Amino acid sequence: MFSNNGKISAHQAIRLLIMDLFTGACLFLPMALPRVAGNGGLLSAVLGIALIGFEGMLMIKAAQYKTCENSFSSKINIRSFIQWFLGLRCLASYIFLMSLFVQVLSDTFLYTMPKWMIVGAMAVVLFYSGTKGIEVRARLSEILFYLSLIPIVFIGLFSLPEAEWSRLLVFDDVTLRGIFEGTLITWILMSPLEWLFYIQKDIIIQKHLKKIFYSALIIGGSMILFFYGTCQAVLGVNGMISEQWPTTILMQIIKIPGGFLSRQDGLMLSFWIFAMYISLSGALVHTVELWNMEKENQKKWWILMLAAGGGVVAGFKGMQKDFLDTYFYGMIVTGIFIFWLIPFIRCIREYFRKNKAKWRWLQIVLIVFGASFLSGCENQIQLENRSFSMALGIDLEENGMYNFTYAFADLKQLTGNGSGEKKKPVSIKAKNLEEAEELFNQMSDKIMDYGQIKVLILGENLTEHSVELERIVKEVKHKQEMARTIFVCVSKTSAKDVVFMDEKMDTSVGMYLEKLLQNNNKDVILNEWIQNCSSQRLPQIVVLNNMDESCKIE
Repeated sequence: MFSNNGKISAHQAIRLLIMDLFTGACLFLPMALPRVAGNGGLLSAVLGIALIGFEGMLMIKAAQYKTCENSFSSKINIRSFIQWFLGLRCLASYIFLMSLFVQVLSDTFLYTMPKWMIVGAMAVVLFYSGTKGIEVRARLSEILFYLSLIPIVFIGLFSLPEAEWSRLLVFDDVTLRGIFEGTLITWILMSPLEWLFYIQKDIIIQKHLKKIFYSALIIGGSMILFFYGTCQAVLGVNGMISEQWPTTILMQIIKIPGGFLSRQDGLMLSFWIFAMYISLSGALVHTVELWNMEKENQKKWWILMLAAGGGVVAGFKGMQKDFLDTYFYGMIVTGIFIFWLIPFIRCIREYFRKNKAKWRWLQIVLIVFGASFLSGCENQIQLENRSFSMALGIDLEENGMYNFTYAFADLKQLTGNGSGEKKKPVSIKAKNLEEAEELFNQMSDKIMDYGQIKVLILGENLTEHSVELERIVKEVKHKQEMARTIFVCVSKTSAKDVVFMDEKMDTSVGMYLEKLLQNNNKDVILNEWIQNCSSQRLPQIVVLNNMDESCKIE
């Protein structure tokens, strides 16, 4: 059916990259960005696309130098080391996309089918496709581009009458931290564009790299922005947060003229399955090639083992928070090192090699700049001078006062250094959170730090007074040190009672409650609570007196 010469045209490469780009981002970004960036989610997506565009410019520039065999080689023998990390990134992308694939199908149409059956079926298909050449995926992507992505866009256009476009101009409660995190998430979801530099040897005319990269970025990025903006205009940010997969909800609520299609979400999902098949097989093949497992008699077995092994990890971990944190942090660190730092150094080195006089001036500037750091960091607050709050409880007192109760982390538990002595919880009565922090700093030899906080506990009496609760919401909203992903819950008695359980535990009560909420699927995060400003959906904690367990969730 297809040729197997290992070569594709620039036109096919563009379609292939668009398919790889759109597959994961169209479903994950509308789910993740509202939870992280709120009303700034669309801006985060735009900035993330611009960031990958700048990365592409840097990589293409580095790849043009004739002194290098390709953009990853070096006179220093680090090519194999870098290729190993590139292969690891591709394998991580495969596990992430497989997790997304399994989770979406389990939450929508195949909720009665065990996950292992979904993973097994896709692994078998990927084993077959992985043994074929790149031109097979390129031809399929070229066909599916018109048979799937274009109809999906037209279906999205039918949702325009339901949209309130003024929602895109609302920027209330947008924070720099949320925008920054959303930009990084978008950048990671755009990472399949980096696959161009793995397949450049397979493109018939390699001088078209720049055209291929930016054509795929502009077309694929525009489609992603269109879907995200439509979701926000139709559902609103709060609606997107309350739904697991806003894109599929968007497809369910739109009305097709004539009523000839009643389950357009099913049509969209079936097309998406074919697109996911192409992206997953690409990630597997790139992993095998980068890890030099290309011997004809071994390649298919490596593909089978990686497909099955990655599928097992995806089936067990799925879209769990610890897996997503590991994936995104790992992709950020390796991406900065490989796709930013190394190409930047290469470009600077080649530029100054041709301008030796400017190289001498640069050396002088670097020496002076480096010497400026030798004066030390006298204004820096060291870790041992900080008190890391792991849990914060807030109760309402008389006369509009609040009782803030803190549980602290053992510094040795966090960093491996310190005395190892556990600090007792502290309660402070104050008018607001800022005053409580000031009072703590006055009575302690350490500075309060909210950077490690795991859970926020509200006393039941506080949730019954809307005015006082709203004041706390506004304070927490502007507390940049508190991550928007910490958990929020309500104590059936007082928040102080829950926090003081820390004295009876070997670990921190913050870590204990974090695991308890996750295991019971009651993990309402701070960003969701701030957006809704409602305590009805918050999990309720009941303190127990028996020795078997410290508390339970109702």
